[in-house]
Amino acid sequence: MAKKKHSLKSIVLQWIMAATGVLAALHAVPGNVWAQHPHGRVPQERSSAADADRSKAINLDDELAKDQPADRAAAYYHFAIARLYESSDDVERAISELREAVKFDWESSRLRSEFATTLFRAGSFAEAVAEVRKAVALDKNNADAHYLLGFFTLRMAGANSQKQINEAIREFEEVIRIDPEDSRGYLSLGQIYISQKDYETAIKYLEKYLSLAGDSPEGFYLLATAYEAAGKKGQAIENLKKLLAINPGLDRATNMLIDLYARSNDVDNLIDLLRKAVAAEKSNPVRRKQLATVLLNARRYDEASAELLSQIEADENNALAYVQLGRAYAGLRQIDKAHEAFVKARQIESDDKEVLYYLSLAYEEIGESEKAVEQLKSLFDGTTKMSGIYTPQEREERLTYLRQMGVIELRMGDPTKAVVTLSRLTDLSDNPRDFELLVTAYRNGKDYEKALASSEEAIKKFPEDKYLKHQKALTLAQRGQAGPAAALIDALIERDPKDLENYTTLCEVYIQSKDFDKAEKTILKAATIDTANDSLRFRLATVYERSKAYDKAETLFLDLLQKNPKNAETLNYLGYMLADRGVKLEKALDYVKKAVELDPNNGAYLDSLGWAYFKLNQLNLAEENLRRAVSRLKNDPTIHEHLGDLYFKTGDLNRAEEAWQKAVANGNEAEEIAKVKTKLQNLKKR
Repeated sequence: MAKKKHSLKSIVLQWIMAATGVLAALHAVPGNVWAQHPHGRVPQERSSAADADRSKAINLDDELAKDQPADRAAAYYHFAIARLYESSDDVERAISELREAVKFDWESSRLRSEFATTLFRAGSFAEAVAEVRKAVALDKNNADAHYLLGFFTLRMAGANSQKQINEAIREFEEVIRIDPEDSRGYLSLGQIYISQKDYETAIKYLEKYLSLAGDSPEGFYLLATAYEAAGKKGQAIENLKKLLAINPGLDRATNMLIDLYARSNDVDNLIDLLRKAVAAEKSNPVRRKQLATVLLNARRYDEASAELLSQIEADENNALAYVQLGRAYAGLRQIDKAHEAFVKARQIESDDKEVLYYLSLAYEEIGESEKAVEQLKSLFDGTTKMSGIYTPQEREERLTYLRQMGVIELRMGDPTKAVVTLSRLTDLSDNPRDFELLVTAYRNGKDYEKALASSEEAIKKFPEDKYLKHQKALTLAQRGQAGPAAALIDALIERDPKDLENYTTLCEVYIQSKDFDKAEKTILKAATIDTANDSLRFRLATVYERSKAYDKAETLFLDLLQKNPKNAETLNYLGYMLADRGVKLEKALDYVKKAVELDPNNGAYLDSLGWAYFKLNQLNLAEENLRRAVSRLKNDPTIHEHLGDLYFKTGDLNRAEEAWQKAVANGNEAEEIAKVKTKLQNLKKR
């Protein structure tokens, strides 16, 4: 009778196997164990007490089964029934059937792996781990079992459980030992090493994963993340581009690429990416706002105005679009149209905080900086609560208003007001960048004692922040302490020899102390790390200019302009260098005019333009532009010196004296101050 019963079970089993195809699946080596599950449920952890007891206690069924011959037909029968129950979400019965299956084939490593998978999905984590450990013990070359054990161990690891993380690493290494072509192991190791901040190792494993898995969106994203964290922006960008070619609508990849382009100052590619995103989803207001903002910041005012008019056509009550349109018109010097757009924005949303905030930026851009500060102060005061209790969003908005006020006051050349605003900001903020701004304000006001004290206080609060250490070093250099300043930055370079920002700050320290040889060597050393970095070449050109190696500086500036003819900073620097020396004056004027066209309200560029006209003896145009420059940068010593020279030449000696006195009062460099004092002495003699 027993034989007949066994035969019946086999018949039922064969029918089930034919219907489900499970038998073949069980013997196949799966590429991804989790992908086999028909529902892909995320497990919720069950009460672990019973599981833990079960995993530790002696399993009598296992002990008894050891002495019984395997009955694989019966095992497959129960396995198939379990899968049917699991497909209908009856997990408890599925587990019960799998327990029966294991009884009949106690030594099957693969069956125990499947059992462990179901237990884990059901939330029986401890028992799942126990089962998969048995699977590994039964067959050391079961890659699925090693993969599962690594996965389970990571899933159950605590926040600081390095021991479990190391165990997971060993299991995934076993996966690729058993099968060097098993992509799962490389992907998992790549993920772990990213979390461990070992980005070079992560990159090695993820590149291997992609070579095996082909065009994997997850692989490209993780590899881009590792490259970005390792400071290799170019490789990160390339992998994100590959990912978006496969899946153009993936927001997280688009956002990351936008951020990388922005931080790399790759405006053309950033705009191209945003245009594609807008074309794919025209109704997405976030992307359209991003595109308009980037176009404005890039001073591509014609394109910005076209985009904003399109937004207004789609929604005539879009107040923010009117504000941004006003900014675009201001950039195009169509001031009447700009004011008209601002008035329209106020009519639509007179109390909208975002509209009013961008309106303050617009005022600053059209040269009405006092109005911008007044608008920001009104926003800050208007959001004050008697209780002093704010939501995180409200708190960040208020900090933004103060921060922008301080930045505008610094740009206006009013460090005294900036110190008051930024001191208030740092009382409320825990952002190290705000403390950096405060130190900058003290430095700009030549209060080096307070600058140094503030930088040291901030470093105590944020001991790992390199930018605060940069500010301290620059303050020390301005006080004539170049040695301690350089030592501070050298320590940062020793810690991270590939961080280019440390080299550029060290270069500035040497420039402050007039040690141009060391400044040049510092930048050349940085250039060996990134040979294609144009900002380093620009910095090297400025070192040559400061050391009076004018031919070298001009050659470098021209090379940079050949690559990017619309680089306003390079155009201005080259034009001013030529004009100040009184050589190639027509070319100098042309360079500076182009810089002003790209950034019409930049006080430094307006000063360069006025100075070029002065050298060409076009004194009316010189005065017009120098006055515009000083209205933007009220305390800039160079502009005041230039105005003094202009007034002296036109015979207005009283105004010349007044301007030169301001230049002395606001001067930063002893050599320049001495030069202007000599002019004042000669003026008094005359």
